Amino acid sequence: MKYYFLIFSMLLFCGCKQTPKAELHVDPYAHVNVENVTKGCVIGESYQIPVFGIFTIVNKYEKCIKVDNMFVVHWYGENHELQKIATKFLALLYIEGKMNTETTKYGLEFIKYESNTTGDKHTAFYKFSLIESLNDG
Repeated sequence: MKYYFLIFSMLLFCGCKQTPKAELHVDPYAHVNVENVTKGCVIGESYQIPVFGIFTIVNKYEKCIKVDNMFVVHWYGENHELQKIATKFLALLYIEGKMNTETTKYGLEFIKYESNTTGDKHTAFYKFSLIESLNDG
């Protein structure tokens, strides 16, 4: 009888182990969208650039809705892989041409894509992050 009680107790304790709760992923950029950027941000730089036959409007923001160094590309028309690659290409060119120096290197972080309700205007959001700073002192 002791053995039955011992086995029952072991099964009871092993079976009642609390299962770990799944961690919920919280999107740190859920608030980033065209409406919030338009209402709450001041454009630092703005360019109109045709790339791969796609007319784009590029805006750079220093600080915008709690995101530093945000780079936003708008375009009209199709929204396929070519257009998405073109937006990333523009962001990488901006980093190489205007942000990276001999002492600082920036990386590119994709935030999200957004399209309007009619599906003819699209936006890509990126963030530039400092990845290396070389100081001579």
